[in-house]
Amino acid sequence: MGARLEPDRAGDAHESIAIRFTDSDARYVVTVRRGVAELVRGEPLPGTPAPLARITTDTDTWKRLALQQDSAAWALLGDRLTVDGSLLDLRRFLAYFRRGA
Repeated sequence: MGARLEPDRAGDAHESIAIRFTDSDARYVVTVRRGVAELVRGEPLPGTPAPLARITTDTDTWKRLALQQDSAAWALLGDRLTVDGSLLDLRRFLAYFRRGA
């Protein structure tokens, strides 16, 4: 995701989200620190802020969302995506990244 980060959009943000993939039970933390994206598998690194939101989904749904081949609304309605935390904060965080192919 680092290559897709738009540093101008992220500005001085220091925020994170947590993602758990149900089909592999893999867990990741995505952190944006002052225009740099960091992806960590497993536990967050020291100094990582508490996640704005915790996302639970499968890898296929995540890929389709990232490529704009699916909508988050339909994934939420279809129980393929759950979000624990603020949807508005999550939307703002994801807007730091360029989406699509």
